[in-house]
Amino acid sequence: MSKELEKNYNPADIEQRLYDKWIQSLFDEDWEGTTDGLLNILQEAIEEAQGAAAPDAESAGQAVSDGVATGIDAGIPAAVDAAGRLAGAVNSKLRSMLQIASPSKVTRGLGRFVGIGFAEGIDDAISAVEAATGRMAVAVAGRGYGFGGAGAAGTY
Repeated sequence: MSKELEKNYNPADIEQRLYDKWIQSLFDEDWEGTTDGLLNILQEAIEEAQGAAAPDAESAGQAVSDGVATGIDAGIPAAVDAAGRLAGAVNSKLRSMLQIASPSKVTRGLGRFVGIGFAEGIDDAISAVEAATGRMAVAVAGRGYGFGGAGAAGTY
């Protein structure tokens, strides 16, 4: 029992009041009053105990929430460690799946494909480039621009 409850709820006082009331009803030959008196005193004792226990309930509630907060705070290092282990595992798995060995074999292969694709793209465009350069040569020649030989001293 808490000190607050002990201060507000004294079982000896209640016992004495119960005894006094019960004895009085016996002397009064009030048998019905004796039973009612006992019930009333018990009800009063319960109400007093409940009133005295209210501060204890508040303290208990505060202690529970303080305990939960302390428990959460105490768990932070474990949660941070777990997050670090997760990041390390993800990093290891990615390095393994991507065959990363500085430089990554996968990205090196992708780079080759990019280079090959670039070269094939140029090859695919040769006919278009030839046609465009031919049109450009005709346009330049038609304007009187010379490229070497007789009359090479023309204007550019």
